[in-house]
Amino acid sequence: MEGPRWSGTLSAVGHDGQNGQNGQNGHNGHSEESALSGSAVVSPASNPDQSVAVVSVRGAAPGAHLPWHIHRGRCATGGPMVGPALSYEPLAPLADRTASRSATLPLTLPPGEPYYVDIHPSPDQTGVAVACGDLALVRVRDR
Repeated sequence: MEGPRWSGTLSAVGHDGQNGQNGQNGHNGHSEESALSGSAVVSPASNPDQSVAVVSVRGAAPGAHLPWHIHRGRCATGGPMVGPALSYEPLAPLADRTASRSATLPLTLPPGEPYYVDIHPSPDQTGVAVACGDLALVRVRDR
């Protein structure tokens, strides 16, 4: 498969009340999310007009429903979501406090633009992030 591949490390949003995304309050008062960390990878799908995003987290509260999305921009500045919201099924942490989900997106992420992944504390709080990670371009093509 040809196309860009992206990778990033997710870390908990700081406890200073700011998550860096347009000054929104990133701390929700839930200590369970304070240790959240993880990783994200976006790779080309078998369809050249699609990408597959995979996010994995640890340190999440079992039973939570944590929405996640890829955005254009950086954690520090925010930006619009990439792809339709319905492509992203919320993370559902298990008893061991880990969760993983994948999403098939109807687009590719072009090199030359910045991207990030964020995790939200609940479906009702998608304007707040509890973890975020900037994505870095790993490679442009396989040969």
